[in-house]
Amino acid sequence: MTLLRWGDLWEVQSFTLRRLFDLQFESVWLLLREQLQHLPQTGVVIDVGAGRSPFKPKFPPAWRYITVDPYSPADYASLSDLPREFQADLIVMTEVLEHVPHPEAILKEACLHTTPSARLWITVPFNARVHGAPNDFRRWTPSGLEQLFDGTGWAIERLEPRGNDITTLAAKLLFLCFRRLARPLTALPAVLALLVVGLPLLLLAHASLHFDLGLKDDPLGFFVVAKKT
Repeated sequence: MTLLRWGDLWEVQSFTLRRLFDLQFESVWLLLREQLQHLPQTGVVIDVGAGRSPFKPKFPPAWRYITVDPYSPADYASLSDLPREFQADLIVMTEVLEHVPHPEAILKEACLHTTPSARLWITVPFNARVHGAPNDFRRWTPSGLEQLFDGTGWAIERLEPRGNDITTLAAKLLFLCFRRLARPLTALPAVLALLVVGLPLLLLAHASLHFDLGLKDDPLGFFVVAKKT
């Protein structure tokens, strides 16, 4: 008998609940929110690998929001389907590049569909389980990201870790416990571990994100802002 499926919890539609339980999502959102505060009132954004577009409602209402995703309902299945004359002010790729066989190629293609002053916002995981969408090819360090962007038409303006060693520890423990809730023999120990250790560690992890605690050399992932060269 299955008590709870992990995917049911992790695909919760509520933005607030995802922020609370999904530390990867929260670390992405905190950095995106900071960037959103500096956007002009109008513009065009292309969300590549948009999925369910959780960040679409967070953009200014006058922005045109274009979604690209081959596996979810979207405006276009790929960047190559966009008209060549289509020019965006911003490209967003959140947790996408690790699923792309040739990430340099998609960065170059994104450059073709942007205005001269456009920006690129990208997040990639570092400490994350292998996950498919449908494939998971790689993880990057800061040096690896700098190498990746070289020659793609983009120059990195900001490269920042998402989270720290506390959030990484909390995320792995929570995943360990939640996954075992699905098995009757391990459900009770998993619940006890969540109550005694997991929830306090989750609160500490959120505090570390908001008050800049912990060490940044073992983060959940990285956030990149790039401009066209």
